[in-house]
Amino acid sequence: MEEVKDILDQIFLNKEDILLHISKISNDIIHKYQDDEEVIILVLMDGALNFSNDLKKYLPSEKFKFEYFKISSYKNCEFSGNFDVDKREINLYNKEVLILDDIYDTGNTLYFIINKLKNDNFPPKNIKTCVLIERENNHQKSINIDFLGKKINDDRFLIGYGLDFNDKYRDLDFIFFKKNN
Repeated sequence: MEEVKDILDQIFLNKEDILLHISKISNDIIHKYQDDEEVIILVLMDGALNFSNDLKKYLPSEKFKFEYFKISSYKNCEFSGNFDVDKREINLYNKEVLILDDIYDTGNTLYFIINKLKNDNFPPKNIKTCVLIERENNHQKSINIDFLGKKINDDRFLIGYGLDFNDKYRDLDFIFFKKNN
């Protein structure tokens, strides 16, 4: 089994940097939704789980409700073109919804879930998006990101803090660039 040191090229964000971005995002979210009664934060799993666990510490629980939605579209680190979606029912009708994801790379996952929610028989009142990282040069779908941690213009593979490599290393508390092998 590969060790982190075998594939680590360079640290992109350490834990302190990640928490600084999350703190700023949480302040922006609180300000934006200050007049709303309740906001459903729809966490796209598995990638955004670490992000949501840290973001939750900054947001008042009486206003922000976290729901978890499993969706995957990657097999062996490649976009499969298909989405495996959790069949769990979550009532989002006429509610403020904030989609939380780890990274906006191609935009395929966010585009799929936004359209799925908008075209539902009982759609949310509003849909906003929040991502920790936006990789600017890989977009295949144009998505408006309402809350953003950090932009990047680097094509190297990112691993850690929810971003996996063959279903490994999601649990790391930092993000690094993978060595090119």
